[in-house]
Amino acid sequence: MRSLSMPLAGALFLAALLLSGCQDRADDTGPATDVDGDGWTTSGGDCDDGDPSRHPGATDRIADGVDQDCDGGDSCWKDADGDGYGGRVVVRSDDLDCEDTGESARSTDCDDTRPDVHPDATEVCDDIDDDCDGLVDDEDGSVDLATAPTWYTDADGDGYGDAASSTSACDAPDGSASTDDDCDDTDPDVHPDATDTCEDGIDQDCSGADRTCGGLSGEIDPDADAATVIYSTEANGVLGGAFAVLDWDGDGQEDLALAASQSDLYTRDSGRVWVYLGPLSTGAQADVTGYEVALYGTTTTALVGGILDPVGDLDGDGDDELYVFSSTSSSSGRREQGLVLGGSVSGDVAVTSALLFNETCYGSAAGGDPDGDGVNGWVCGDGDSTLDWYEGTDTTPSMAITGSSLSGFGGDSVVDQDLDGDGVADLWIAAHQANVGGSDSGAVYLFSGPFASMTSDDADAYVYGTREYQYVGDSVQVADLDGDGTPDLLAGSGYDDTGATNAGAVWGWFGPLDAPSSVSDADVVVYGTDAGAYLGWHTPGVADLDDDGVEDLCFSSNSAPGDGTSRGEVWLFYGPLAGTLALGDAATDGAHLQGDADYDWLGNKTLLGSDLHGDGGVELIVGAHGAGWAGSATNGVLYVLDAR
Repeated sequence: MRSLSMPLAGALFLAALLLSGCQDRADDTGPATDVDGDGWTTSGGDCDDGDPSRHPGATDRIADGVDQDCDGGDSCWKDADGDGYGGRVVVRSDDLDCEDTGESARSTDCDDTRPDVHPDATEVCDDIDDDCDGLVDDEDGSVDLATAPTWYTDADGDGYGDAASSTSACDAPDGSASTDDDCDDTDPDVHPDATDTCEDGIDQDCSGADRTCGGLSGEIDPDADAATVIYSTEANGVLGGAFAVLDWDGDGQEDLALAASQSDLYTRDSGRVWVYLGPLSTGAQADVTGYEVALYGTTTTALVGGILDPVGDLDGDGDDELYVFSSTSSSSGRREQGLVLGGSVSGDVAVTSALLFNETCYGSAAGGDPDGDGVNGWVCGDGDSTLDWYEGTDTTPSMAITGSSLSGFGGDSVVDQDLDGDGVADLWIAAHQANVGGSDSGAVYLFSGPFASMTSDDADAYVYGTREYQYVGDSVQVADLDGDGTPDLLAGSGYDDTGATNAGAVWGWFGPLDAPSSVSDADVVVYGTDAGAYLGWHTPGVADLDDDGVEDLCFSSNSAPGDGTSRGEVWLFYGPLAGTLALGDAATDGAHLQGDADYDWLGNKTLLGSDLHGDGGVELIVGAHGAGWAGSATNGVLYVLDAR
């Protein structure tokens, strides 16, 4: 057999070689076909060789149910809040329906953190585009007005609407109010929060009736007319000779501190001070019932509670502190007077155990914040030559004002009121034995704040008596006598003889004062009419009882005779006041009170403006330290009368 010629052998070898190569490609990758021309074969990963848009690396269109990139799933919109709508974040799904948890085929959710916000939601009044149409609340005509508040027409612009005219809207339409209790929508001065001017025929506060002017008028019988009576259970305890109103427990409700300085509870004339928490109950109660605290003296004739002065919140805890004064001059008694922190004690406590520190003050008062450091202070006058100012609960004074050769300086003072209209609190200090207008004629000095240590020579103004032994400055008070909004000064003398020997007097000067002024220059004056009445000894009470915007005054004398002997009297005058006031006119133009029996001593102290009952009213508090109650032989009664 002949071998094959070389040309034929070469051809057969090449054919065999090609056949062998084709057999290897088919074994490795399958048919080498790319029907759709996208550069990918089926064996190379093309999941649809009939669609050139589908192959590995292709852009997968979101939520179209087609796997363009051949990874076995589809791209979906992330539905983070599970409300069926996605936001603009893309997630990969393992299937093609975009219906699994956290997936959505819709991307129109405008807030994918809130399941209640999506295109199928109901638009409600919530300042949110709930249905994702780009409109919020009232902008969206489809808003559900059942979720909208009702607004009432406020035609007079006083913030209160008319119940007869209303509309529903998410936001307040112009000229509307949220309340429907305006009783006259044509008058901006008439609405539920307005002050009702008494007896003018107009119901300004929409209460349903015009308010009656003043709760006190004519002759008042304190036994019959008082809303609350607290009476002594001890003979000769002289309850009611001193009292104070303060917030002892810091709850915002006024409380009562009441003294019986001659109480014999511990020992003879040791004295006692009760604190009763407000609101007080109406009716009569004994002094030994219903109290929160009873501070008692421990030495004979300590006379604890001879004077009680609230001095404000000194330690910043919200309750008021109380200065308790022993009216004895003995060294033992002086150890039982000083500053007591509000709320610091309860039950029956010896006053020596309750004192923050011991200090003798013949006149004390809240001192405000004259140095502007945010810490309140108080003042303590020695009644001789110096008035000290203490900051907070410091036991040493921060500054002092001294009288230059003035006897009686610092016996009484008024602090923490802007008397010269410059926006800074000022200070009036009495020196009832000053010799400005004669020996012991008396004077009262004004020091404009802010304060620093100084002397009476630095005073910005002063008022003074004009005759010997007149003792102007026995009492000091500030009130707006003429209703012009500027504080005015009142100064009293128990020893003025104009009406009768030692009948007393009170003078008033319209502010602001910026120069010396005598009692002859006073704009208001009231003279006592009975010898030995000592009218100006007692600080006048001040409050706006008839709610007319002008302060009213009450004057008192516990030794005035009344219809007998030393019954004590109180005279109430309604402001504005000017000229000479006649005490006898009080019963017709204001109100008049007197003790029911001889030696009741009604009016040793009076206070106007409290709200011990917590009813929003205004009260007159009067002590009668010699009175008995319901025929008892005990001594001392306190009356709380509703004055408005």
